[in-house]
Amino acid sequence: MSLLGRVLTSLLLLLHLTAVAGSLLIGTPPGDWIRQHSRGYERLVGVYQGWSMFAPNPPIVDRWMVFVGKDQSGEWVTLPPLMGARETVSVEWRYQRAGKLERNLMTTSRRRALRAYGHWLCEVHDSMVTVNVERHSQRSPSPEDRRAGATPTVERSTIRTQRCKR
Repeated sequence: MSLLGRVLTSLLLLLHLTAVAGSLLIGTPPGDWIRQHSRGYERLVGVYQGWSMFAPNPPIVDRWMVFVGKDQSGEWVTLPPLMGARETVSVEWRYQRAGKLERNLMTTSRRRALRAYGHWLCEVHDSMVTVNVERHSQRSPSPEDRRAGATPTVERSTIRTQRCKR
């Protein structure tokens, strides 16, 4: 490799390591100064993400979707989610690509997708009068609470209510 090639490679490596250091030092004066100047490069190569996702600590909050429907007799029934049933007392450690659709529905800003999914649930479960799309979340217990046997509480919020047309 020529001298020019080695110099350019060294400069690129230095730029990349500086951008990564800026991401790791987020919230500190040096990190903020570095990120102010390397933001374009971070967006280009994707080093702007939160590095805490690789940390050994579990996520603070675990969220999942629950779909319930009211049938013609007025009874509420839990409908099967797209990804199948999941354990509600543990953190999902492995990444499921197909679950991204459900995770994207967890925000109320995706109104059209929520409406379409509610409509689809009504079509698939034709005995339903109403279908609710709910977001359930629970905070990860501290190690002390876990050792004491405390069960975390599950918070529930309805994101979408779909009335089924018959």
